[in-house]
Amino acid sequence: MSAPTRRRTRAGVLSPADRVRWQGLVRMKAGATALLLVAAVVYLLARRAGGHGWVGYLEAAAEAGMVGGLADWFAVTALFRHPLGLPIPHTAIIPTRKDALGRNLSDFVGTNFLSEQVVRERLRNAEVPRRLGRWLAEPEHAARVTAELARALRGAVDVLRDEDLRAVLEPVVLRRLAALPVGPTLGRLLAKVVADKAHHRLVDLVAAAVDDWLLANREQVIDLVARQAPVWSPEFVDRAVAARIYAELARVSAEVRAQPEHAIRQALDRLLARFADDLQVFGGGSWNRATGRVDADLVFLGGGVEPGALHVSWNLRDRKPAQLFGTIGRRDLRLLLEAP
Repeated sequence: MSAPTRRRTRAGVLSPADRVRWQGLVRMKAGATALLLVAAVVYLLARRAGGHGWVGYLEAAAEAGMVGGLADWFAVTALFRHPLGLPIPHTAIIPTRKDALGRNLSDFVGTNFLSEQVVRERLRNAEVPRRLGRWLAEPEHAARVTAELARALRGAVDVLRDEDLRAVLEPVVLRRLAALPVGPTLGRLLAKVVADKAHHRLVDLVAAAVDDWLLANREQVIDLVARQAPVWSPEFVDRAVAARIYAELARVSAEVRAQPEHAIRQALDRLLARFADDLQVFGGGSWNRATGRVDADLVFLGGGVEPGALHVSWNLRDRKPAQLFGTIGRRDLRLLLEAP
């Protein structure tokens, strides 16, 4: 392709910004060529003058500039094409050896920057979890992340169809969950929560919500209690008894809210601790993809309840009644549960 054709092709495909840079490159090449010609002319004139005295220094400077310019031109040109179109060895390096250069560069980057050991070390030094935890500890950052996740989850729920979600959850999640013995893990997790008193904040929220609701709905509670009285009881007696019951409920609710060591809170702690001990073995189960039925066995080894075993059967696909049956101590237990 000739130089005029190449220039026309570039002008046709370049963007305005690239065209400006291309014009700057052309001016720079023209200036460098002009300087090279000036150095050659000065060298020839100094050479003709005999090269004595200061003329000799001028001749040497012009010669050095001319040789340096030619060497730079040759070195840069040899990277991309054959200088003057001559097939000189070790020229046009990039077009002829680009694959080898790419492989060498890939090996260098992979060895020195992307190897497992280097990446692990850089991630360890970056302390990403600590920085992320510190960032999320700020209330405004946590609120922002929560809002974005809620928006994304809401969008996903709106877009996904029930059939698509079931097709993903059934073979991937439910089958694995049904086969895992999760009982001991849940028991240990609950025991850890109770031991660390991590559930106390949730109890505080529930107690505050109940107390606030009672304070804001006094008449509704009294009316509800009064309606449960027998028909032969006088209305003023019903209202008095209901008011007394409400007063006791409000008093107990306020005490539970205000006293971290209240007897009801301690009873809840003991109940959760006992349940964590009772949840010894979750015997696993099975999942039938054709029917969408999950079967699981729960075994209690003692503690707060009598030893026994329960079998749970649930139909996830057709939402048909599920069964819960087994034994607790010497009593048989068989229930038929309606799926929601």
